[in-house]
Amino acid sequence: MVSPESHEPDPETRAAEGPAEELTTRQVADALLELGREQAEINRAMVERFNKMDERLSGMDERFNKMDERFNGIEGRFNGIEGRLDRIDVHLGYLRGAHAASAARRNASLIADDMGYQVISRLPREELIGFSNMARAAGKPEDDVRSFREADLVLLVHDGSGQPAYIAVESSFTVASKDINRAKRNAEYLHEFTGLPARGAVAGVDIAPGRERNANAGGVHCYHIPIRDLESD
Repeated sequence: MVSPESHEPDPETRAAEGPAEELTTRQVADALLELGREQAEINRAMVERFNKMDERLSGMDERFNKMDERFNGIEGRFNGIEGRLDRIDVHLGYLRGAHAASAARRNASLIADDMGYQVISRLPREELIGFSNMARAAGKPEDDVRSFREADLVLLVHDGSGQPAYIAVESSFTVASKDINRAKRNAEYLHEFTGLPARGAVAGVDIAPGRERNANAGGVHCYHIPIRDLESD
């Protein structure tokens, strides 16, 4: 039978085991120190890389700011060009309208002929002013009176039997509903203040089919101006 004392290590064994435990602890400490140094080196390298990235990003910010300034300048130039083009488009609209009005005056006999009339004379502005004063005295709206006074063209005509009549013509490059309405109103004023038959007509290069149907339904004749006739007086 083995006594309990036989399981205890002897002094020599304990002496041998003591240094082994102490060496292991030192190794762990050294390993931790080395790991700390490696981690510090990694952190330092990462900081350097982040600093370089920050410098590069700062440089990119400056470049983007310069690009923004250049794009803002380009946008400003395009806005200026767009404004100039808008003004040119407005001026071209005036010119096209003026050419259409000139063509309508030159083709007055054709407009009348299409409607079954022959031209006697073109009503001078002085007579239109006289009729406008009559319209004002009759209590017509002032805007309508001024518009009537500035009518594009009024023709004194006669039909095949010699019966005199008036044709009130409104001209535009692109005929709009307002042109049709003015021609119809001017014809009504002429009939009211002269007692003679009067019809409205519109003359234009671009007359939409639907608009032409509406004009004809309201008793307003549509005359299509040929492109070749768009010449200044």
